[in-house]
Amino acid sequence: MTQEFEPEKNGFTLRNPDTGETVSLTYAEYGWNPDKDVEYYASIPCFSASEMNLLIDIVLYGEDRAPLAFVLLDYPLEDDALLRRIADVYGNSAKRLTGQRPIIYFITGLQCKAVHSLLGEVQPAKRILKKIDLEETVASYAIQEVVTFQLLLNDKDAAKGFFAGESRVRENIQTTIMDALTRASKMGFRHYLHHYVYSSKEDGKKLPKQLLLLSAMGAKEYHKMCLDDSIAIAKFLGPKSFAWIQKANREGDLNGRHLTDLFEKRKLAWAYAYYGWDLKRDIHHNVEIPCYLEPNMRLLADYIFYTADGKPLLLVLRDTLNLSKEKAFIVSEFYARSVKQETGSWPLVLFQSGTENWLKVAALTGGFEPVHEVIPKPFLEAQVRQVAVTEFLAWSQLLKKSSVLTAILDPQERQEKILLMVKKTLELAKDSLSNPRFVQEQYEIISTQKEVLEETFWERVEGSDQYRLQRADDLSLLRTVVADKRMLAKSSKS
Repeated sequence: MTQEFEPEKNGFTLRNPDTGETVSLTYAEYGWNPDKDVEYYASIPCFSASEMNLLIDIVLYGEDRAPLAFVLLDYPLEDDALLRRIADVYGNSAKRLTGQRPIIYFITGLQCKAVHSLLGEVQPAKRILKKIDLEETVASYAIQEVVTFQLLLNDKDAAKGFFAGESRVRENIQTTIMDALTRASKMGFRHYLHHYVYSSKEDGKKLPKQLLLLSAMGAKEYHKMCLDDSIAIAKFLGPKSFAWIQKANREGDLNGRHLTDLFEKRKLAWAYAYYGWDLKRDIHHNVEIPCYLEPNMRLLADYIFYTADGKPLLLVLRDTLNLSKEKAFIVSEFYARSVKQETGSWPLVLFQSGTENWLKVAALTGGFEPVHEVIPKPFLEAQVRQVAVTEFLAWSQLLKKSSVLTAILDPQERQEKILLMVKKTLELAKDSLSNPRFVQEQYEIISTQKEVLEETFWERVEGSDQYRLQRADDLSLLRTVVADKRMLAKSSKS
């Protein structure tokens, strides 16, 4: 059952669409300052899957700006074991980032469950705790966690018994915990935690349970467990994020520039964050690119997705002319070549025609490929590096053999010879291309070079006259596309 969630500055309302029943929470009643203690639609890096960002519907902060609670909406509440795993990943990620493990609240419909720590079970919750109570509760569970896992790290037999569920071990741990909590209660849990348990801020960021699991399970099984946890979360977050980006795409507003509602804008940024994209920094609209065939012509890309250091990764071109697939391919190819000559970086191109999305990779490493999902930024960066290095190696070798190919007059025979040369080149370079370090190093060199090797190759092989005739047709097509984009951009502004 999904609730209707209405975020507001001073609180939020949950409405059950099936029954009409509502529950409202006003932050001031619970001791929260909405201007500094509350954040909607936040994201944090996942500690166990570097390519994933975790999405949080609401974060409630303490006085030291460390998170006290994460509120996660719409997770199914039936499977407590799954909620436990999800809460552990969120809690570990927050602890690694901030030094504090927050309470995780799951709210679906008008039901709520909470996971307080690594030691507590999933519990039904009537409401989110008041700020003052949360601060003491979070500190109390942090003390329990530290005491427990320090003991287990120092006693391998106890660690085995703990994970096996032996009552004797758990009773001994409970006695030790109660002694620590008794001492802490006399001076306040937060004070005791930060003055007598953690010797530094970095202490709070440690994940001792993960060390124990790694030691007990071995690296292979431990990483499989982390992967399984990430997949369980991705099954929920992926569709949720994709739905918001799809909505923006249908409205022709991928970067949310027309959104006036602050919460809607945040939600779109949040959806992109799951895939590693920063909405404000990475995604630009109506970007002009000098055409490498004719420098006075400025190509217009609907959107360009960038790396953190400003390198173009993905061009998005929306088709309003109903171009044939062959012409769409040509347009995408020459946009990418223009970006290559301008920046040294060869991007991929996403060509959108009606409800179809086609990804243009590069001349030798992929044609038009249908795509039906958002490409996570880390994966796209890796693919762009791989494509750039592969293409550079192949075209460099073809240039060396251009005189041999020029002598072949039959176009079909020449094309077959080119494909054979490319296949041989890539086969010889197979081991190097499978080495991420080699690819990274080569990419850093290649991305400083702005020469478009394939253009030099085709001009040599086809001859200057034939080359100019072919490019004249390509330029005519590009002018038509750019004129259409400028007209649409102008009408949009007006």
